[in-house]
Amino acid sequence: MFDQLMPNPMVKYTLESPQMTPRLLIVNYSLDPTNTIFGHQREIVEKLSVKFVSTAVISAQGSQVKMKNLNDKDTLHLVINWEENKSFRNILRAYSVFIKALYCFRPQLVFFHMTDTLAAMFSPLLALLRIPQALWYAHASNSKFLKVSRLFIKMIVSSTPGSFPEKDEKVKYIGQSINTELFSFQERSLESPIHAIYFGRFDPSKNLDRVIETSLINSDNEGLIDSLTIMGTPSNQKAESYKNGLERRFKSLIENQKLYFNPSVPRSKIPDLTRRYNLFIHSFEGSLDKVLLEATLLGLPVVTVNQEFIKEFGNWSNSGSSLKEELLGYLDSDLEHRKATVLKRYKLVSENHGIDRWIEKLYFELIGLSNKS
Repeated sequence: MFDQLMPNPMVKYTLESPQMTPRLLIVNYSLDPTNTIFGHQREIVEKLSVKFVSTAVISAQGSQVKMKNLNDKDTLHLVINWEENKSFRNILRAYSVFIKALYCFRPQLVFFHMTDTLAAMFSPLLALLRIPQALWYAHASNSKFLKVSRLFIKMIVSSTPGSFPEKDEKVKYIGQSINTELFSFQERSLESPIHAIYFGRFDPSKNLDRVIETSLINSDNEGLIDSLTIMGTPSNQKAESYKNGLERRFKSLIENQKLYFNPSVPRSKIPDLTRRYNLFIHSFEGSLDKVLLEATLLGLPVVTVNQEFIKEFGNWSNSGSSLKEELLGYLDSDLEHRKATVLKRYKLVSENHGIDRWIEKLYFELIGLSNKS
């Protein structure tokens, strides 16, 4: 019975023959485009599905979505309906959906996108069935689920070397997948008054207390930063407590209309809502954060201490060792230098991190993985 699920090693797929592609199963978190964290997964599935003759999707959350594959047929979409703090129920439901996908769809290739948890659960059985599998992982932290997945998964895809916790021959680096049509360049004044913004995840790892202190309290730049808006909604109790602490700590800044906390919005609304701002400030020090690239595409000057961003796009100060130095470096720069740097960074992101280029690179690696298996 298991032999019927295993791929045929005699079949070789080529990029020149799109009708000869393996049956691809994509496992992700959600296909809901309004999801403020995972909304881009819908775009990726849609663009990747049309490159394969037959595709199926397992999502942890959300409702079922209709999409097309290369032959203009509907893509099978199964949803686990994962619920927080219901581990036993989630495990049973996940394996039920997974087994259904195996027997109904018979995948010849599996791609886990931003879901190392499900990769850890499903990869041992897939390895037993000799079905090639790949995982997208772009975090500097080495999660327990990643450690399990690496024992069974033959290929891992990440954005940059610093966006993966260890050196590993399995890892392929293909940049980030940014929608360059949605996040398009906007002309804006780069002179004072400066209205700064941060948008993205709201949790302690983003060091938002440092962003606030550097922007609005540091005496060296007092009066140059007119306001700071933090746009994000806590996704768990720990993040909610963190936000409540910031609101108490910086109450006077909020009352004086220097600091604003706004909720997250769907990614499709971010370009319009950021038009009035002329600086993006960011203090996450881990992997290459997508929001840095999205802000850059919008024409926002980016001030950050993220080393993966600085390696590729440079910095404003000579050292760039602290957020204060980076911000002062930007504030001390002249208008022409600001404009030239913003435009240069915009072009680099467009060339190296657009979603279409990312899809082509991923497709190349997935076909290569299939042929090696």
